[in-house]
Amino acid sequence: MRSKWLVILAFCLILCVVVVAASLHRKAVQSFTTEENYVVDSEGDDFLRLKPSAVHGNGVFTEKDIGKGDVVLLDCFPKKPPGVVLEIGMSNDDFKRYASKFIPYINHCSQAKNVKVETGKNGKINLVALRNIGAGEELFADYDNAHYAFPFISGSKPGYVKC
Repeated sequence: MRSKWLVILAFCLILCVVVVAASLHRKAVQSFTTEENYVVDSEGDDFLRLKPSAVHGNGVFTEKDIGKGDVVLLDCFPKKPPGVVLEIGMSNDDFKRYASKFIPYINHCSQAKNVKVETGKNGKINLVALRNIGAGEELFADYDNAHYAFPFISGSKPGYVKC
């Protein structure tokens, strides 16, 4: 009986160490500082606007020049609660709930794509410029490439506009 309680106590101590380590890691990720090529401020989207798109509905447009390789958004899913895993089969509602306010409005265009999603040095999913993007341009991603890299992101659908 006594050894049972020692095992339970040891398990609780290990669990406490893991929780503290995870908390410290999260603080280290949150205190990540930007490097060269980062065009965003701490909010990350002060230069982006929703406007009518020639491709579909509303799109995301930049109000300033963005250089090739620049990080456009430091965290595409800033509203994701800690511990929630972004996974295949995630509902569209959850995707929109966790995503930056602009991510759901980035239109698909495999030919004119100018941004991509990738895991950044900050451990988050970043939006990065594939080429120089001029002020006033709409941001386009290739949904199929995004789906390949991050399977919880839906690929393009058969009825999508070809551009």
